[in-house]
Amino acid sequence: MYTGISGNGPLKYTVRVYLSYSGDKPASQIALAVTSPDWVQAVPAKISIEKIIPNTTPTLLKLTFYALNNVIPTSLDVTLHATYCSGTGDTRVTSLGFMLPLYLACRIRPPSKNAQYKLTIDTDAAAMALTDLFDDFLNVTQVMGVEVSEVLGKTGANAMGLQFWTNKPLGESDATGALVSILVSKQAGRYRIQSDNLMALYIVADELEKKLIVRLKELNVAVDSNGIHSLTHSLTHLLTHSLTLTHSQEYILRVKIRCMWTSYTAAYPSITQPVKASRRS
Repeated sequence: MYTGISGNGPLKYTVRVYLSYSGDKPASQIALAVTSPDWVQAVPAKISIEKIIPNTTPTLLKLTFYALNNVIPTSLDVTLHATYCSGTGDTRVTSLGFMLPLYLACRIRPPSKNAQYKLTIDTDAAAMALTDLFDDFLNVTQVMGVEVSEVLGKTGANAMGLQFWTNKPLGESDATGALVSILVSKQAGRYRIQSDNLMALYIVADELEKKLIVRLKELNVAVDSNGIHSLTHSLTHLLTHSLTLTHSQEYILRVKIRCMWTSYTAAYPSITQPVKASRRS
């Protein structure tokens, strides 16, 4: 996989896919289709191949994903579906899933201390440095010619801003160009994700959750994956109920994660009356 820059605008991301077949007879009528989030355009989105000879050099395909500047990113997940006729004449279906990199959706910016919508993740362990959690994102950003230390300053370990790609002014009413800030209280073990755009919280919360789980496993901390309720599930519930909010209201989603990740509670009080989120079974 590799990346390139399209002018001064959003990145494009190219994925190399190697296609092979291990049957006794050639596979025929191969049709591939890409299912991607609506904030990216996949080129090509569909591919047709007449046949593939088994046990030969894999066929190389290139898929390029372009970030659109008028849709807020809400997922990084991509699925490549393939249907084909096997050597025996049966129709078969297979699929491959992968994730787009976060830097295709946004770039680093200085964080903002104030925002209308806030998501707080409380833990009973010392919080990890953002420069460690997002090291892959920051390394690629540095390679692309952006001086990370100049953008984030001396507080990059505890405060980071992520701005979605856009050609529109940041203050526009729609979600494009929204700035999401992550603020960390190390001693309190607290992560605050905040933005003036509610939808913008979704992908950052999801990415932070995944990075925390991966890093905990690297540190040999037990993670009960069956007992974890996704942050994005609660955030989706919040988005469903946010339609009644006025612009002047502040909506807060609070999430508490215990050290061993064996329990998860969430509540999101509104400006008028606390409301408890139901736990997903």
